[in-house]
Formats: sequence, structure tokens, C-alpha cells
Amino acid sequence: MPDTSGIAPPLDRLIYPVGLAMTPSGRYLVALNSNFDLKYNAGTLVAIDVSDLRGALAETQSAWEADDDGDGAPSPYLYGPSVNGSEYYLEETNDKLIISDQTVRLGAFASDLKTTPAGDRLIIPVRGSKSILIVDAQENGISCGQAENRHRNCDTTHQIRSSDLPIEPYEVTSFEVQAQDGSQKTITYGAATHLAEGQVSLFKIEEREGDAVTFEPQFISAASNVAPGASGIAANPLSRDVDPARSGEIYVTGRRDSSPDIAVLRLLTGSAGQINNNPYFNVVGRISLGKELYSATDARSIAISRDGRRGYMVTRKPAALIAVDLEARQMVGETVVGAEPSIVRLYEHDGGTPDDPSDDRTYAFVLCFSIDRIYIIDTQTMNLVTTRATGAGPQAMAIDSERRRIYIANFRESTISILVIDDSSEPRFDYLRVSDLGTTGQEADEQAIVKIGRPRLPAKHN
Repeated sequence: MPDTSGIAPPLDRLIYPVGLAMTPSGRYLVALNSNFDLKYNAGTLVAIDVSDLRGALAETQSAWEADDDGDGAPSPYLYGPSVNGSEYYLEETNDKLIISDQTVRLGAFASDLKTTPAGDRLIIPVRGSKSILIVDAQENGISCGQAENRHRNCDTTHQIRSSDLPIEPYEVTSFEVQAQDGSQKTITYGAATHLAEGQVSLFKIEEREGDAVTFEPQFISAASNVAPGASGIAANPLSRDVDPARSGEIYVTGRRDSSPDIAVLRLLTGSAGQINNNPYFNVVGRISLGKELYSATDARSIAISRDGRRGYMVTRKPAALIAVDLEARQMVGETVVGAEPSIVRLYEHDGGTPDDPSDDRTYAFVLCFSIDRIYIIDTQTMNLVTTRATGAGPQAMAIDSERRRIYIANFRESTISILVIDDSSEPRFDYLRVSDLGTTGQEADEQAIVKIGRPRLPAKHN
């Protein structure tokens, strides 16, 4: 439970964001604020309306005019130069962006934000309170009972707490299992890495059968000795009827693993294929990378292709994107990236030819924290396509399929950068500019890059 003494966090700001996710309707971008410097008594989860950035730009420009000090220039807090040219910062406190009456308060040091396979729930591990939150994501925004209490905390129904839950939950993933008892029941499970002790916990989120939903999140068990400094985690998206061997597999990377490998875990069914109330969950194998990488890799994030055949993880020693064949259980590619890569996400691009997947491509987006850049790699060739500058300390991203945008959370400056993906067979990845939002009826630099949030730089981050 967040502390209620001290300084309450603002409900309409970006504060060291560490997670991003889209709601199912595509209207809201949800940002997870970590309260990294403990300035406030809680972190926050905020919903940002990205359906009308043009309107937000017009409102920001109006604020500039009101703030004009007579020198003919906008406020330096809302407009400034960068390595890419001029930047327009859309002030997040205006009513067209962060919807403050939806903001959720949570404990300090929340570290990840993921959606369930159905996309209608958000999963958040909170290191400061040793808990995992499950937040509803609907067409009209986010909810976990926060509107019903004055402290704006999630109610107990939306929290997973247990004395058996290991400390420092760090990253999360989720997957669905079809019950094998003759019913149409689908069970959604989640799993979390735990940074301090190298464990992975399993928890249940919900059961669905037709229109009936039983939402009773609960901790189930924890697997030990998975990976020293267990960090990145991802679930294979394949269903059991497509590939019984790999469906339900969970892949885990470790920051302090002296013998480089990817741990493979699985939730095992009974002899008749049924899932009981306390399923067996543990390591079932390892994908060794020692022949190719030799020593500790300081591995971070991992992502799995839509067809479930390839895994892509980022390592800091060397600074690289590593491709792994999940069928053959071996490393098959490596691309060097910039210093301190932290996050990898995959984007499936439709080449545009109907009923012909040959021109489709999967791109890996890699965020490099210390050099403020995103690396974009074609996973078919493992060739670097391009890099783009971000804000300071890129730490999370979300893909807006409807608007073909990539949102990047910049931890160190508390802003969100925006890239646009064009719809050509070989897409270009460029910055969202004022000209992309159309005319606002006010004077503006049309080539200026658009960002969300006012930059706020701390002294340092380790």
C-alpha cells in the first residue's frame, strides 16, 4: 500500500516513467511512473489520451502565448532545441492528455507494465511494496477501484500479495491455458522475475468461460534457482493445439548468470492434461549460449516472435541483440547495438501483399539507455535498419498499431518520444512532427519534433 504521509505525487505528470502500454480501444497510452528519487510518497499509473494530439498541440501553443514574456519566444520549458532540431513538448498537465481522474497511486519502484493476451488487463510488479497489481484496461480508460477511495489506491481485489511472494518482483509476462476437462474454460496466468534471488513466481489472474469471467488474482508458487539476477521474461504465444511442445513455455534471462543461457520454465498439466489449483511450475530446460558468448552477458529484456519460433534478447556484455532458435535451442544471430541496451520489443510489419506473407517483416526495437537511442533491426537478416535519437534514458516503449506510432518513455527526463511508421513495404521510422498533426491555426515550426511531457532532468541515474 502506498504511503499516505509525506508529499503526494501529482496526478497529471510523468515522473521517471518505466512502462508503457496501449488500452484495447487504442485511445489511451498508459504510463507507469516509478517515483525513482522518492520525492513523493507513491508512484503513479496515468492514462494519456493520444487520440487528439493535434488538440493537445493547440492547447500547448495557447499556454505559450499566455506565458509570453514579451521577447517573442515561447516558454523555454515548452519549446527547445535538440540534436534533431526543434522540439515541441506537449504539456502533459493540460486536460487533453493525462486524464487525472483515472490516475492510480501505487508503491515506489514499480518496474514493468505488460498487458494480458486479451489486452484488457495490465500487470505491474511493484518492488517497493513486494506486490503485483492487476489493473483493468477498458475502452473508457483504466480502473482498479482507485476512484472509490481518497488515496486512489487499487482495491485488494486487484492486488497480489503473499508472504510467499519473493522480494523484488521485476518483469512480468502472461499466457493463457485452455482447460483440458471438456469445458471451454480459459485460464490466464502471469509470471514474474525476482531480481534479488533469481526466482520466478507464478500467479493466476482470471478464468473465462464464454461470457463468464472469474477474476480472483492469487499467488500460486515460486520456482527457485532459475537465473542469477533474473531479469527479462517472456511467454511463448503458441497455443497447445498448434505446438504442444513449446506452448506455455516461459523464457528467462539473468543479469548475473556466469554461464550464459536462457532458462525455460513451464506450467505442467496432470496426466489427463488438466490444470489443477496448484499446478507444477519449474525449470524444464536451458538454452546454452556459452559456446558463442563465453562468459557473463548481463542479459536484460527478451521478446518472442509471433510464430513462437525465435527469441530475441539484449545483452550488455557484449552490447548486442541476440537471436535464438527456440526449436533448435541454439543461438543463430547477433547484431551489435549501442551501450547499455535495456529493452527489446518486436514489431510485425505487414508488407501489404494480400495473402502473401513473403514481404512481411519482423523488426526488433532496442532501447539503449546510456546513449539515448533506439536501434531498429530487421530480424530476418539481423541487419541494422536505422537508429533514432530518443530523449534521455529510454526505458520503455509501446506500439500504437492503429496510428502506426512507437511511444518511447524517457526515464531520465520524464518525457515520451514518438516515432511514426509509414506503410510502405520497407517502412521508414521517423519522428512525429508538427506537420503530421495538421494545422492548428497558430504559428508553428512544422518540422519540429513532437514530444509528450516537460523535460525534468535528475542529477544522475545508476
